[in-house]
Amino acid sequence: MIALKSGEKIFVSFPLFDLNKYNVIAQPRKLSEGNWAGAPSVVYDGNSDEYWLVYRVRDVVERGIEIHIAKSKDGLRFKDELILTREDLGDQVISVERSSILKNPNNGKFMLYISYEKDFARGSFPKKYGRRGRWVISKFEDIDDPRDFDPNTLRTVLTGSPGSVDNASVKDPYVFAIGKIYLMYYIGAGTFEQTFLAYSNDGIKWEKYSGNPVFTLGGWHDYATRPCSILPIRNGFLLIYGGSNVDWYAPVYNIASGFAYTQDFKNFIDLTPISPVLTSPTSNKYKTVRYCDVLKEESRILLYYEVARIDDAFETRVSFISIDNEW
Repeated sequence: MIALKSGEKIFVSFPLFDLNKYNVIAQPRKLSEGNWAGAPSVVYDGNSDEYWLVYRVRDVVERGIEIHIAKSKDGLRFKDELILTREDLGDQVISVERSSILKNPNNGKFMLYISYEKDFARGSFPKKYGRRGRWVISKFEDIDDPRDFDPNTLRTVLTGSPGSVDNASVKDPYVFAIGKIYLMYYIGAGTFEQTFLAYSNDGIKWEKYSGNPVFTLGGWHDYATRPCSILPIRNGFLLIYGGSNVDWYAPVYNIASGFAYTQDFKNFIDLTPISPVLTSPTSNKYKTVRYCDVLKEESRILLYYEVARIDDAFETRVSFISIDNEW
């Protein structure tokens, strides 16, 4: 990792993960381009000393078809406990994407948000790639056991705002608590995908920050700048973000990752403006490392991410680094 050396006037550091060292958590059904198992979101449950991870499965033709909820005792090896299909979520759902799982700070229950593309015209269930709707973010009812998340309790909590720069879609939430309130980073899209912020007192009624987007296009990430997760450090917070360049192959999906710094969750300094620092070590056409989620523990930082394989499929991996009191 980059050391924090105030005498050398290095005031903010970020972890340097070795992505050549990893555990594979989930693989797609087909090992070829356009087939993915990823968009991970993970939470640690201190009551049971268990980790819960949610990821989505995508087919090159049918697109996002399932979300899987998996459990682990060590944070490295996971076993599926629940699979929810696109059909389970309703006949208006075209494709599923990233979810966000966390613990409710008020009652200790599990919370789960999910983004999906919704057919507001209520057309016949899509069977071919290419049918389009609008991306929305919805929430399940809070529960005690993640195996009990019920799609019948889904309610939409965030949609695009007409006339705004997120008018085309809102998707891929990252939700976390500060005290007893909630913040959500999400991808807002009009012409381009950028980082947006919303806040809530109860996790259900959300207000969008008036200064959106809070982190925008620039440098190497001039095609997309997408929020991934927040890592708390001693002197502030790091945003792991995903981005792509207009000159890259398939920049819609070819997403690498970098770091930005904030103290207030709405003003950011890009710490990696020249080039990404998280790219696939097993790349072919894609350098993809995206949808990073991070857990900071007493002695290690765990990084969960969707990553390109040599066959151009994407899978979910976890890497970690050991840490000391510096962090």
